[in-house]
Amino acid sequence: RVKGQTVDSQSCFIKAVELDPANTGAWNYLGATVPDNGAVTVGKEALTARQCFVKAIETDPTSPLAAVSWNNVGTTLKPGEHAAIAGRAFSNIQCFAKAVECDGTDGRSWQRLGITMEPGMKVSIYSEPHTQQDCFIKAIEADDSDAMAWHNVGATIRNRGDTIMVRGKPRTQRDCFIKALERDKMNSVGWYVVGTSLNAQTGEACTVLGKTYTALDCFVMTVTVDPTNSLMWNNLAAAIPKGQRVEINLTASVESGDAAGGDIAKQNETRTKAFDRRECVVRAVELDPQHANAWFNLGLTMEDGERVKILGQEYSKAQCIEKGNIPESQTISSYH
Repeated sequence: RVKGQTVDSQSCFIKAVELDPANTGAWNYLGATVPDNGAVTVGKEALTARQCFVKAIETDPTSPLAAVSWNNVGTTLKPGEHAAIAGRAFSNIQCFAKAVECDGTDGRSWQRLGITMEPGMKVSIYSEPHTQQDCFIKAIEADDSDAMAWHNVGATIRNRGDTIMVRGKPRTQRDCFIKALERDKMNSVGWYVVGTSLNAQTGEACTVLGKTYTALDCFVMTVTVDPTNSLMWNNLAAAIPKGQRVEINLTASVESGDAAGGDIAKQNETRTKAFDRRECVVRAVELDPQHANAWFNLGLTMEDGERVKILGQEYSKAQCIEKGNIPESQTISSYH
């Protein structure tokens, strides 16, 4: 309250920039209060969030604090859009490049720049060309705990046997994704990539946070951490040996609000279930009835004359394969 009146944060930031138009931080904070497609009036001028962030840059374009301003403008720009700053047009990539030039120790700036770039693209930072992979490596060097940076740099390694130097050590694609999982194990794609890198036939395994995982274990983790992902259920089905079942703990879905109220510990007890191939692909098509690959694979688990009930409706083997409507060679597994 100011002089007996309640004042919101936006009003305070407006007053701050009116009193000191060169207050970079106030312009950034003000921009953050402006809703999408909205505007705020400063003096007699209506300003969008982006225009507030541009004002921040124009008051201070090069200091470490300016990295925040450049990042803020960059996040408001879609591919192909440009912002006019000090008489020049800047794309989102150019804004993020400016951010890392202002503060090369900010891993988030390097991360945003890398995400925005296309594979094969190079961006000049202080006259030195940087690839997308370079940016993610820089993000990790700035913040080793950034799970997404480890995930992203792993995704830039195209061949599983290739290595890149990250924090002074050679790293394979699998190494990078394991690092990502050790920082955030709730990453179904990461578990999938690690699983596909392991030789299921030989029982090859890896260690994540002190625990050993085979390929099948990794595929089980994909649905454990993301039980509503149709693609992951379909992939898991392909990894389960014929005639076997795997135990899957669906506790994550309970804790995220899938079950209403009650004793969580008790619910956890009842949420562990054994699944075979058929039950996994049934779950896949129930989650996404448009998932053609899962329908096809479901049909391959069935015998002629057999029927399966999906979302209250029965289907024959032929109907499931017809709903898949794709060549068998395109399925995750032939299931034979």
